[in-house]
Formats: sequence, C-alpha cells, structure tokens
Amino acid sequence: MKRLIASAVLLSAILVVPTSFVGMSSTALAAGTLTVDWPENDIDRYVAGMSYFIKWTPGNAGATVKIELLKAGKRTKWITKKTANDGEFIWKIPTSVKKHSKYKIKITSTKNSSIYDSGDNTFTILGASNWWKDNFSLKVGGLYSVLYTGIEDDGTGTWRNFMVHANNPNVPSAVKIVNKKNGHPVRKGKQSIRFEVRPGQCGGADCSEENQSERVELAANKAEDVGKNYWYAWSVYFKNFRPIDPVSATVGQFRIGRVDTAIEFTTFLASSNGLDVYFTIDRKTKFYSVVPFSKLSNKWHDILINAKWSTGSDGFFKVWWNGKLQVNHKGRNVIDRKNDRMFRFGLYRSNLYRVASNKITHIVYYDELVRGSSCEDVSQFMTCPGGSSLKVTSPNGKEKWKTKKKYTIKWKKGKAGTYVKIQLLKKGKLYRTIAAKTKNDGKHAWRVPSTLVKSAAYKVKITSTKNKKLTDSSNKNFTITK
Repeated sequence: MKRLIASAVLLSAILVVPTSFVGMSSTALAAGTLTVDWPENDIDRYVAGMSYFIKWTPGNAGATVKIELLKAGKRTKWITKKTANDGEFIWKIPTSVKKHSKYKIKITSTKNSSIYDSGDNTFTILGASNWWKDNFSLKVGGLYSVLYTGIEDDGTGTWRNFMVHANNPNVPSAVKIVNKKNGHPVRKGKQSIRFEVRPGQCGGADCSEENQSERVELAANKAEDVGKNYWYAWSVYFKNFRPIDPVSATVGQFRIGRVDTAIEFTTFLASSNGLDVYFTIDRKTKFYSVVPFSKLSNKWHDILINAKWSTGSDGFFKVWWNGKLQVNHKGRNVIDRKNDRMFRFGLYRSNLYRVASNKITHIVYYDELVRGSSCEDVSQFMTCPGGSSLKVTSPNGKEKWKTKKKYTIKWKKGKAGTYVKIQLLKKGKLYRTIAAKTKNDGKHAWRVPSTLVKSAAYKVKITSTKNKKLTDSSNKNFTITK
C-alpha cells in the first residue's frame, strides 16, 4: 500500500509559557499560608465563555473557601461562594465578563475571613465574541503573552490549560468550544473542541511563500520530561474526512525543536491511509497504522497512550485504539534535549505547494484530553491493561430491584483510591446521590428508597473521590419497581 510521508519539517514554534515566581502576598503572610498560584502571569490572556483551572495552595484555610473575581482591586463577580479547599477549581468565565486587563482572583477561607490571598499579578480577559481577533504572537516587555483557550469541559489532568498556537489564523471558525445541544459531536459531558482549516486561511510564518501551510492548533502548557513515564488519553472525531494527498494532515504531535544533527517528533497523521502515527528520531522515520481509512470518518475514536520518553533503549510508546493495542514502539524516542517537548493537537497542513489544487476544508473534534501518571488517571472508555480499572459489576443491566428492599451495589475497585462516590442515574442524568463518600471496598449495601418512581431507565455510577475522571456506570439500564 502506498504510504504518505509527512513533511520533513514541522514549522514554527509554539509559544512557551513565561515562568514567573508567584510568592505569598503580604496578606497571605500575615494571615495564613493560603496562596493563589494560577492565573499567575500579568501578561497572560483568557477568554470569556471558556473554562479554566484556578489553582491555589490550600494552606491553613480550612475545609472550604470562596473565590471572587476582582477588577481593578474591587470585587466584580462571585466565582463561587463555597468550594472544597483542595487547591483546584474549574471556572467557566461568564460571557458577560467584559474585556479588561486588571483582573485578579481572590480566595478566602470560609471559616476565617482574615485568611485570604489575591495573588501578585493581574491578568487579561478577552471578550467572548471577538477574542479571535487578538494578536496570537503578542509580546509584552520582550515576553510572549500567551492566549489560553482553557479546557473543554472537566479538566485535563496534569496538562492544565491549553494555549493558542502563534500561527493560528485570526478567523472565528478556526477553533471553538462547542456544545452538544447545538448539534456538535461530544464524546462525554456537554462540550468538545472543534477545529476547522479552510483553504487559504493561514497565520504568521505559515503564510510565507516558503512554507505555504495552514493550521489551527492548541498546545498543552506543560512539558513532557525525558525519563518520565506518562499516560495520555483523548477522543477524536473526523467529520467527513477527505484526503489532501500528498499532504497528510497532522492532528496531534509531541513536538521538540530542531538541532543541527537531528529532528525529533512523534506525530499523528490523517490521510488516505487513515490515522497513522509516525516516529522521527535522528532524521529516521517509522510509522504504524492506528485507524484504517474506512473507519475514520464520523465516529469517535478513543486513543490511549503509554509513553516513556528516553534517550536510551528503555524508551517506548504504546497506542490503544478503542481498547485495542495498535502500536508498541520500543527504543530511543528523544534526542539529547530535555523539558521542551510539548503536545499539540488540532489540524496542521504543511507545505501545501505540493498540492496542485487545494479546495478541501477539514473539520476535527477533540474531547476528553487528559494526561496522568497511571492508566487509571486517564482511561475512561476502556479497561486498563491488567484489568485494574474501576468497574461497576452490579447492577449492570436487566436487574429488577424493588423499593424498600436492600441490595448490594458491587464494583471492581481498580486504583480509584480510598473512597468513591455512588450516584443513581435516570435516563443518563443524575437523579440521586446514593453515597457521597464510601470506602472503595467493592461493595455497598443500599436499601432502595420508597420514594423512587418506577422506571426501567436507571443506572448506577461510581466515581473516585480523588480523581473524578476515574468513573464507571452500569453497562445497561436496570429496573426499579414498587
């Protein structure tokens, strides 16, 4: 079968987040050890209508805190009046928030109002309707001002927020956070990320005569370090994909810069062959098939990856597609550089001068992107190798339980931690919490309340209390009768 080789050079560098130390403010030093850690840089930009992590050091602020948005030093909006003091909160910025460069996050203990912090730096929020007009390669005082599009729904594990590539085009259709209710495909939750590349739409250096490339990419702002073992997962959906041979569309890459004697990257490419993964090290390339072309379009593909980035023979890169191991690449997979490898995803069509006529628009959706240190940290849609995932086993479909009777909910514990939460779903939506926190021992006695209505549309959902991405529900509906 004919194989399409990717462009030898993937163009332009992603903006690297400037590092700055966030120390304790005088208020935090005086009253306690609670400190705001993220947002952290006064030149960074965020977008109204999108979701982001707020992160802090809990210190001695007690069990719960409240979070507010300050504008020029004064409260302009409550973000939450009570949330667990666990150091992390996912915040969807309301579309009503206006463009301004003097915002701050203030976090206060709910038990002791003298324990609070508002961090050291302000940040900018851009308007929901026209953020895409902003300068993606803006420099402030010699440093890049990163524009973050945040996350699509419910967290990214250890990746934090996603940022816009400097060469993205300034058009509203390029990248959007979209909703299921508007007819867009969503793998889980309410939202996904939609990328669209149209002929002739380029940005920055991609528009040069030499490059002639088009892209819409986001990047994680955490590096993939040499010597570490990582787990990654995401789901990807190709809408009516059409090949643009001989150019292969890059839809994901672990990317490092160039050196004089070697080029290194691990790249996912979509073409008339389907979805392949290419490994380039020391200018030598090897590829593996992940998804055949006949199965590529108009369905979700769940990708799970286990990788050890190494300069030696102990390196590896494994890829599962919908639960099936497709790639088991072994050996050296990085050159002798550290800490600047980044994950990018979206669409990138390089060196289009190779195409006689480019009239093809590509659309791809991404959802549930996450990075962690174990399979259980990231896997939602497949059983982890070794069968160690959290798994509901009873009720798991077709059971008939009666109200006022006692039954045992059962599950495989996996590596979900010490405690789990048990919920009752009806028609796929949360109906009642059975146990907000119970031991992860694989069983829970439950007397079915007499107040439950008769229905054949119930499921049980069990979730780790330490990592909400470790969750499972009954495979099929069960019935509750009177």
